[in-house]
Amino acid sequence: MSDEVRFEEPPPRGLTRWRSRDHHKSIAEQLRAQPGEWAAVDLRGSSRSASGMAYGIRAAKIVAYEPAGAFEAQARTVDGEYRVYARFVIKAEEEDSFAGEAVHSVPDAPLEGW
Repeated sequence: MSDEVRFEEPPPRGLTRWRSRDHHKSIAEQLRAQPGEWAAVDLRGSSRSASGMAYGIRAAKIVAYEPAGAFEAQARTVDGEYRVYARFVIKAEEEDSFAGEAVHSVPDAPLEGW
């Protein structure tokens, strides 16, 4: 790091990690279009934040990922980055009759491609 400082105002609290409903709706639609395929869906500032986001997706705390259990999600630290991975796990025709039980599957091997 250089000895020179850069003067600038800090961004408003929470603004840098805020995601809109439309953002999550877009992610959920992309995952639904390719059921069973893992995707990197977010990059967080800490492992705790990544784990919280993964839980929010699994438990459908974020409306776009309803019903609870329709998506699997995991947090992983890769090269110092706190990533969130998710995939859609039920078919569209099963959604209407899905009982809402949470799915907590963890793959045996690391996710490929990262």
